[in-house]
Amino acid sequence: MEKEKNEKNVVVTGLSLIEKTEPYKLKEEMDKFLAQQLQEIRKELQERKLRKIGKIKKLNKYPASRYTEEDQAKKKDMRAKRQEETADRIRARNMDNEPGNSERVTRKKIKKKTISKLGTWNIRRSTWERN
Repeated sequence: MEKEKNEKNVVVTGLSLIEKTEPYKLKEEMDKFLAQQLQEIRKELQERKLRKIGKIKKLNKYPASRYTEEDQAKKKDMRAKRQEETADRIRARNMDNEPGNSERVTRKKIKKKTISKLGTWNIRRSTWERN
């Protein structure tokens, strides 16, 4: 910074020179700077508010573009394979449930516990039935 002398023979530098000679200019500069800071803060707060509401979505930290096409294709293949396996399992279960296939019993037989006075206790329905 250059040193300059004032009329009063006082050595001052930078902003203090402006302050001594033209204080209104310094005030204007400070006001501009503070207004800019305030505007930036307001903008950030508004953005946070909208993001909280859900109108603006925050940019994804790890966008999908970072995955190569090979990785994406591999993921799709794995997903298709898994879906196919579950479909096969469901089909096999349905075939077992068809009448005539005695490998797998689907329904439990209704167990009845008899008590002479009240009739019969149906476990499946959880009710008393008369004989």
